[in-house]
Amino acid sequence: MPKLAVHDGVVHVESNDILEYLDALPSPFDPFMPQSDAERRIVKASLDREDSLHMELRNLTMGFILPRRLMQKSEETLQRWECEGAADPKRTLEVIWWRDFARRGVPADAARGSFKAFAAAFAELDETLSKQAWLIGGRISVLDVAWFIDVHRVGLAGYPVERHPHVAQWHRHLSARPAFAKEIQAPAPVAALMALYATYRRLRGASLRDIAA
Repeated sequence: MPKLAVHDGVVHVESNDILEYLDALPSPFDPFMPQSDAERRIVKASLDREDSLHMELRNLTMGFILPRRLMQKSEETLQRWECEGAADPKRTLEVIWWRDFARRGVPADAARGSFKAFAAAFAELDETLSKQAWLIGGRISVLDVAWFIDVHRVGLAGYPVERHPHVAQWHRHLSARPAFAKEIQAPAPVAALMALYATYRRLRGASLRDIAA
C-alpha cells in the first residue's frame, strides 16, 4: 500500500508510492517502476542526476524558447513568494532568480554552462542507449519519461540533440507514440511564436548554438 501521512489535518500520499502501488497491481503491461534492487539503484542515481539539472533546464527553457516578457513571473507573484520565503528559504532564491531574469534574461555565461551540463548528461544517456533500447533495459520506465521531458525541452531551446545519435533516435521513437505526441504538441499559435522567436535569435546570432559555440 502507498505510504500515507497527515499534515495540518490533510492526508498526503507520495506520488512515487502511488506509482509503485499501481504498478504492483495485476496488469498485462510491463512494469513502469523498477522491479529489483539493481534497477532501483539505477533509477535513483539517474533521477538524482536529472534533478541536479533543474536550474540548467530553467536557464535554457526560460532563455531560448519564447520571449522573456512572456516567460517572466509577475511582480504580484514574486511578492507573494517573498512573503513565503520567511518559512521556505527556497522561495527567496526563486524570487532572486526570477527578478534577475526579468532584468537581464539568461546571461550568456549561464547559458553556456547549462549547455555544457546537458551535453555531459546526454553523453551518458547516449552511452546507455547505445547498448539497450530503454534506460533501464528492455522496457520503458519512469526514467524514460523523466529524461524525455528534458530532452524535448532543451531541443526546443535549440540544443543540438542530434549530437547524441542514440538519444535522438530514442527521442524520435518516444515522440511517435500517441501518448507522448499528445503531451508535447503545442497549440498552433504557440508553436508559430516559438518558431518565429527561434528565427529572430538565429538572425541576431543569439541562438543557443551561437552562444555555446
